[in-house]
Amino acid sequence: MGAPTGERYWTIKARDARRITAAEMKFMRRTAGYTWTDYKTNKQITKELKITPILDKLQEYKRNWIQHVNRMPRNRLPRVMKQYSPAGGRNHGRRLTFGAGILHLNFSTPVGKMRIIQEPNKVAL
Repeated sequence: MGAPTGERYWTIKARDARRITAAEMKFMRRTAGYTWTDYKTNKQITKELKITPILDKLQEYKRNWIQHVNRMPRNRLPRVMKQYSPAGGRNHGRRLTFGAGILHLNFSTPVGKMRIIQEPNKVAL
């Protein structure tokens, strides 16, 4: 069974991993005939059913993809992009201000073109 195309580009965050594992274990418990009140650990159920967890499979696909990219010639785009690091940084969030006031939003423009307007007596960082 092959992996979906987007899978190798998907970064799995901790929240995603917990939700995937919970859904998988809910399915496996039902398949094995256990309820959540039966005192069986996830590892016991996984061993009993002889099923490899989805997250392990995803890590295996990712590892295989990285090995595949590493075998490519150095001028191939996937290998070049694997080692790419953008120059500079980017700002996160709203600009900070000195003073007692707060930045005000201008709601007279449409939502898609909302601007932050700064009061003249404040200095932006």
